[in-house]
Amino acid sequence: MGFFDRFKKKKKKKGRKSKRSVGTQKTIQKKREKIVEPSSVLLKEWTQIIKKVENHPLSQARLINTKILEQLTEILTSMDQKLESLKKLDEIISLLSREREELEQAGMPTESLDAAIAKLKGLSTKDKEAVDVLKKHKSITTEQFAKKVGLSRSTASSRLNKLHSLGLLKKMTKERRIIFKMDKNF
Repeated sequence: MGFFDRFKKKKKKKGRKSKRSVGTQKTIQKKREKIVEPSSVLLKEWTQIIKKVENHPLSQARLINTKILEQLTEILTSMDQKLESLKKLDEIISLLSREREELEQAGMPTESLDAAIAKLKGLSTKDKEAVDVLKKHKSITTEQFAKKVGLSRSTASSRLNKLHSLGLLKKMTKERRIIFKMDKNF
């Protein structure tokens, strides 16, 4: 091969390069079109993926747990506020109980103060009647209380236990019997 033949081959290769560059430009343009066009397709794919993730059980559990935590926070806040008001009521009841003791020591009537304390403690009229019976007796068993008030033993027991839980009665056991006494503060 001579010099000219080599030169011709180089020219042919250069021509090929130009055809290739035109081809590569077309492919680049096609790729650009593919990138531009399928952006909506990509968005659709992403939204489908997001929906799958949102519908996944663990994602649902997270959402549910978040809602539960928010509701629990509200409930606990409400309970805290109610406990604060109960503390204030307890302070008022203790002040009234002290006033009652002073009135009783002075020999003055305490019925109106007893009614106010009972109302603050949430006593029903039947509970107040039970307190009146208990004031007349220093100590009483459930059976004795049931006979005096005319209740069944179980109803009398629940009423006395309620008064005990409110702090109005003291509960003692003697020889397998439960005896209730009025608390001195009431």
